Amino acid sequence: MAGRRTFGTTRKLPSGRWQASYWNEGLRHTAPSTFMAKADANAYLANVETDLGRGEWIDPNAGKVTFRQYAERWRANQIHHRGGAASQIETNLRRHVYPFFGDRSLQAIRPSDIQAWVKVLSEGNQSRKALAPATVEVVFA
Repeated sequence: MAGRRTFGTTRKLPSGRWQASYWNEGLRHTAPSTFMAKADANAYLANVETDLGRGEWIDPNAGKVTFRQYAERWRANQIHHRGGAASQIETNLRRHVYPFFGDRSLQAIRPSDIQAWVKVLSEGNQSRKALAPATVEVVFA
């Protein structure tokens, strides 16, 4: 059957707009917006299917994860070759990173926020002492 969609589904909403959704990694994902025409919803699904095939798909909800959630998942998956490395990473995150970014969503963190944070680490402020340049570099990395 030519033209029949095999990836994802579209449905017409009571508003008359079209919603596209698909399954990936065991989760149902819905397009971040609705579409005026069914063809536009199908084009969106075709793009997602292509991205998945190329390995370029990015979860549209990924940016809603907090920095702390992301960092803790990252830490759990790391292999530390030195005994104290895992402990040092946990300490740096807890003392220097989480107070600034811990509860913020990844999508809300801008390069300018990171620059301001590095400046506070380097120069200090009323509530925190400046760190040595080498320490700032380790914490930033």
